[in-house]
This record gives sequence, C-alpha cells and structure tokens, in this order.
Amino acid sequence: MPVWNHIVEILKPQADHRTQAEALVQEYRRRGCLPQTPLELLSLPDEVIAVFYAILMDGKVPFSPVADQADSGWITQASACFVNIRATGLQEGQFGTFLQASKLLPGLRVKALHLAPFLEYEFGTVYAIRSLKTIAPQLLHPALLEGGLRAPLQLDAFIQAAHVLGKAVGFDLEPHTAQYSIPALEVPEAFRWIKLFPTDRNWLDSMIQPDTVYTREVQDRFASEIRTLITSFLRDRSLHTFDEEENDSAETLANKRQSFQDAIQLMIREGYWTVPAHAWDSEGLPRFAGYHPDGYPTFQYLNRQGNDSSEHAYHIVTPFAFYHHLPLQGTNIRQKPESNPAALDLFCSAFLHWRDRHHFDFVRHDSVDHVFDSIFDGDGNWPLSDRPTPSVLAEFIRRSKLPGKPFIAHLAERLGNEAEDYSAIGYDLLLGSDMMETVGQAHLDKSFRLQGQLEDLNVRRKSPFAVAFAVDTHDTGNPFFWGQSLTEKLGAEGMKTRLFLSRFLGWGKGKRPKYEVMGLADLSGGLFPANVSEKNMVWAGDTTFNDWYHRLEDLYSELKPSLEKGTLVESFAGRSYAWWMVSGGSTLMVFALWYEDGWAFSETGVEHNDAKEKYSAKPGEFPFAQKDVNTKAGNHWNMRALRTEELSPVLKVWLIPGKS
Repeated sequence: MPVWNHIVEILKPQADHRTQAEALVQEYRRRGCLPQTPLELLSLPDEVIAVFYAILMDGKVPFSPVADQADSGWITQASACFVNIRATGLQEGQFGTFLQASKLLPGLRVKALHLAPFLEYEFGTVYAIRSLKTIAPQLLHPALLEGGLRAPLQLDAFIQAAHVLGKAVGFDLEPHTAQYSIPALEVPEAFRWIKLFPTDRNWLDSMIQPDTVYTREVQDRFASEIRTLITSFLRDRSLHTFDEEENDSAETLANKRQSFQDAIQLMIREGYWTVPAHAWDSEGLPRFAGYHPDGYPTFQYLNRQGNDSSEHAYHIVTPFAFYHHLPLQGTNIRQKPESNPAALDLFCSAFLHWRDRHHFDFVRHDSVDHVFDSIFDGDGNWPLSDRPTPSVLAEFIRRSKLPGKPFIAHLAERLGNEAEDYSAIGYDLLLGSDMMETVGQAHLDKSFRLQGQLEDLNVRRKSPFAVAFAVDTHDTGNPFFWGQSLTEKLGAEGMKTRLFLSRFLGWGKGKRPKYEVMGLADLSGGLFPANVSEKNMVWAGDTTFNDWYHRLEDLYSELKPSLEKGTLVESFAGRSYAWWMVSGGSTLMVFALWYEDGWAFSETGVEHNDAKEKYSAKPGEFPFAQKDVNTKAGNHWNMRALRTEELSPVLKVWLIPGKS
C-alpha cells in the first residue's frame, strides 16, 4: 500500500479537502501537469496534496518510470530540476518537509528530480553532511511523526509521489563529509587525520612534523587509536552506531544525537581532527599551521603556483582518503600513491543503501569538476590531490549498477563540455558550461559546435551521452560565480531566453536536456543562501512568467517527437541574433532569437542596427527566405502553410510543413 494512504489516515482530510484534491486530479489528468505557480502549489493544504496522491496511486505503490530500461541512456532525454526539500517552507523558521516539497512536483515540467542532500548536516549547509544513513530531522513533518510515520517512510512518500508522476529521482553524492561526521568516527581509516599535542596544540602529537603526518604508518596508527576510542565509547552508551536505525524510539534517537556530540568533544580533548579538503586549484594536502584561539586547528592552503588559496578551500568538510601516500603541498611525490579500499568501499556503499531501500534512479556527482587536471598524465592514474580520480569514479559507477540495475544513471557536476572524457569514465550526462556564459554569438557558436560533437560521439556509443543546458543551478548565487541566481540577475526576459535555448538546442543524436532549479517557473529566488544556511527560498508567485513557462513547455511537448528525429539544415550565429533550421521529418522547424539591444523595433518591422548583418524581418515573418526552401536532403517545404509561434518579441519559432 502507498505511504500516502497512511498519510491520509493521519491527516484526516475534510470533505472540502477531498473536493479540492479531486479537482486537481482532474486538471492534472487533462493537462499532464498543474499550471499553478510554485507558490500556489506550496500553499495547498497538506490534506489536499495527500488526497491528490492517494487518488493517483489508487492503492498501488508506483514503480520507477525508468527501472525497466536496459541502460542508463534514458537520462540524456530527461529534463531535470534541482529540489532542496528544506527550502520549500513558506514561513520563517518553518522549514520544508518531504510532504511540503511533494506539492511542487505536479507543476514541474521535467522528467527527473535532482534531490539536494537530505541527510543530517552541520554548519547549516546541506552539503556538510554529518551522516550517510540518517535523514535530517528538519525535513520531517511533525504531525506525521506523531502519527508514527518515521523518517524513511516520509522520504518514501516523496519518491512515490515523483514516480507516480513519471519522474525519476536522483541522489546527491558528495566525495566528503562534514569535518566531524558519523562515518569519520565509525570508519576512521576511510579519512585523513592529525593529532594535536595535548598541552600545546600548536604542535602535532609526538612532535610529528607536518611533512610526515600523512604517511601511511602514522595514519594507520591514528585510525586504530580512534576506532578503539569510539568502540569503547559506544559500548559505554549501550550503542553500536550513532546512526538512526529502524526500531529506534524517539528517546533512543535523542540519546544517539547527544552521544555523537559527546564523542566529538572526546575527539577534541584527545587531539584528533580530520583534515579538511584542499582548494580546487591545489596539489598535495593542506599543511597544518597551528591552533586558532577559537579552538580549532588551522591549515595552510597553497595552490599550484605556491600562492595562498584559502578562500577557495572547503574548511568545513573532510574528503574521503581514497589514496595513501599523497604528498604535502609543495613537495614532490616520492612514493607511488596506493588505493585505500576502506574509503572506496564506504564511498560506494553510501548510494547503494539509498538505491536499494528507497529506489533512487540516478546519481548526481558533486565536486568532480577537476577530475582530469588532478591526476598525473601517463600510467597509473595517480592523484595529485585529495579528490576522487577517474578510476575511483568509474568503480563507483560500475558498482552502482550491480546487481541487475543497468538503468542507474550518472550526472557529473562539471561546468564544462568534455563529453569524450566523462563518457569514457561511465557518465551519461554533464551539467555543461552554459550557467557561466552570457547568451550571445560566442555562446551560440559554442552550442552549435557542441551539438555536432555530441552527434559524432553518439554515433559511436551504444548508450547515448548528453550535455545538459542549465537554465540556472543551485550554485549560481555563490560569490565565486555570479553572486546571485540567474533568475535574479537576468529577470523575466533573460530567463525566457535561457529556457527557450534549453528546449530547442538539441536534436537527433545531439542530446541537450534542460536542467532547471525549483522556483524557476514563477521567478522565485534565494536558492543558494537556502542551500548553505537554514533559510527558505523567497517564493515570488509571478503568474505572468509562470503562464509563459507552461506555454513554452506545451510547445516543446508538441515539437519533441520531431526534435528527437531532427537533423540540422542550417544555422547562423550573428553578433546580435541567431537562428537554426531543424528538419523533423514532415516539418521544418526554424528557431530564432535576437540578443538584447540588437534590434530596433519600428512600425515597419524589425531592422538590425548593424547593416553588415545578413537578414532583417517584420515581426511574425519568416526572415530567411520569401520562397520555398529546399534542404540538402531534397525535402521541399510549403511556405504558404507557415505557422508562427511568437514566444516574445525576440524569441520566435516558425513551423513549415512539407509539401504533399
């Protein structure tokens, strides 16, 4: 029986709740989505969404829409949306829950959900995960907990909601944990440690020097000492793990959380600290530099040029120690790095737990942006720093599909377009560089080139590979990127252009699935702050933009079959506008956009400000020829039956059927 039946029993919806839910079900079945804004959907009563899903499931637990796929290539045609459960709340101090976030799903015009980390975390950021097995209590619905619906079942409810709507669900994998985490304490050999001198913490214990503390011998000794301490500590508390287990009472769980905090204090008293991650542009490991007056060790972070790179370092997380014998920064490697099975096994098992218990369909890999510039060239695939290597990631991908799970797909969080390299590891999809690029001639030229590269690559592959078009991402608000989300930076018209490109760049064997973030449909903002601190998004409720979003998606749904079998006829990227023609069998599709300030609008039509440009046109007219168009394949198109779709004054689609 679906979890939603149990939720209905707990919430006890009234007659008006059922009536509203039934109306929503009818609208969803008619349109294939709910057209309300994200804000309107999130404002639905809990009872209404519970009845909505219970009706859709009709007493049957829904299966994953991709579990029957023979390989993971499905994700190359599945648009995706980033969803942060915690940030879906509407009131200050009242966080989103799995039930609350499920209200968004019927309005998302995507086929896959990239779920932000939902595990217990530290420092307010969902990416500093404290556990690999315990769900963050902030994401749980209090009334459902009172009714006996424990954390795993509340997650199951969300995944069942996604699956009944035909959406796959992705797990966010980190190659690190919080500085002190449950896995670090319980599997210390999978991480890297230092030990401070008990009376003067500006020195390492036993007068070990920073250039020898990372040797295999020292690290093995630290791991053995920590394991002995933690095993004894757990025994004294009548526990065998700090993680939540199925039969834990509320009292037991509270005891575990307090015991974990006490264990951290034990580690600090004994002088044991994990080693934080280095900066992205580093080689080697960070160097212990002393003890801060506020009570924690400090490290020196030097980049490859020997300059201070501390502003780019991740001070609050510790990476898995995938290799022994990594050098200290600034020193030459004297010993061949040796794989650490404990770290690799723990890293791989993290996803398998959630795949098998909760039926996740794909993995998004965080912090793999510098995989290929963090290893030695030549044999051995030796690492230069504390990041996972291609061989580590390839092994993870291999294990993720075993046994009998060939459909498990993998998205690499790489802000680039190296399709050949990442596909060779086993990835199916790259995030792409679009989030860092301004729409213009250079961007469109790159996009047309990339389309050709993907087509060539996919001719040679059994399973397709794609580079997503990221309309916006959860990281664009980072001060090291744009400093604000693209929604906030570009406004409605700018986001229309990006959405237009995300849907109509990509055809035939050149896969470019859309990647968006929650709240995009009504121009909501504040996602990055909501990821790194305990805040909700700022839900805008822009109905005008939301209506446009669904209009675009309706047009894309109509054209998708033609795009999937489409071939490029011709393309052009000028300094102020671009267009491309795609033959989709019986229809020629022409897509055109004009860049900001590139065109002058007048009573006589649209004329370009630069006389050197090739074309001009009146709004609604086909600007490239006033007679029949013959493609290289010899197809003949009926210009008199031309249909124009004007999505904005600068975004247009012309559809020309073939002559019979």
